[in-house]
Amino acid sequence: MAQILTLIRTCAVALVLPLLGCASGLGGDDYKRADVGRVQRVEDGVIERVRPVRIEGTKTVIGPATGAVIGGVAGSTIGGGDEERTIMAIAGAVLGGLAGGAVEEGVTRRSGFAYTIRKSDGQLVTLVQADATPLAPGQRVTIEYGERVRIAPR
Repeated sequence: MAQILTLIRTCAVALVLPLLGCASGLGGDDYKRADVGRVQRVEDGVIERVRPVRIEGTKTVIGPATGAVIGGVAGSTIGGGDEERTIMAIAGAVLGGLAGGAVEEGVTRRSGFAYTIRKSDGQLVTLVQADATPLAPGQRVTIEYGERVRIAPR
């Protein structure tokens, strides 16, 4: 039993580490390498309202696939005969896949803010951004239009 717990702990670490790299930069200060040297159209605005939001985590095949492998390996160590081990491996793979998907989404989930901004033409727009610290209502901002729209203090 101790060997199974050690295997599960080791595999859980192997599942979580790759997922930490899945959370892409969603804040106002996060840029992709391809953004360097690209001209972006900008507009001025003023923040009218700010509210905290939860940004769902990623849902790729990495979490479920890794979980299925870990669950299948762990499940295959349970049981006496070949038939029991096969059944437990399948059950472990199914449960591990479900757990792996949930772990991936949970580990990559982030907090952010929904900003309602009054643009210089008077139009109101809302933008969600994963900032660590919120920008304040009344703050003047620049809205940057590129592959991804972002706001930054002006």
